[in-house]
Amino acid sequence: MIRGWKWTLVFGAAGAVLVILLSAWRNPPETILLRSLIAFCAFTAIAFAVRFALLNFLASEPGRGEDEDRDLGRLVDVTVPDEGESITRMIQQQWLESKPAETGSNEDKVEFKPLEPKRLTTLDRLDPEKIAGAIRHMTDEEGR
Repeated sequence: MIRGWKWTLVFGAAGAVLVILLSAWRNPPETILLRSLIAFCAFTAIAFAVRFALLNFLASEPGRGEDEDRDLGRLVDVTVPDEGESITRMIQQQWLESKPAETGSNEDKVEFKPLEPKRLTTLDRLDPEKIAGAIRHMTDEEGR
């Protein structure tokens, strides 16, 4: 944990310099020095706490075999189910539907047709009165 102490002090010094720059022309020198000392301590403590959290909670040290249960729950192993079969079946089904009859002539070439998966909702059987009512309802809400 001691190996990064320079960065902690640099962060504290940067905080002190920031306070000196912000209050140099408004305050007497004693007040500036006191506030910059307080800022140095505060920024150093913040940097130390952040460095401590990063080293202990996020960093994983390889080769630490004594306490492997400690790493459980830190890493997320997300796997996506393979949908290759369903996509292959859909492609084959559409290819068979669009395939022309085998006549022996190569003159009839099949044009590219994009995949058309089944729709989750259909908009074919909508009642015009319901659509008009929904539009009236939405325009009434906008007017308020």
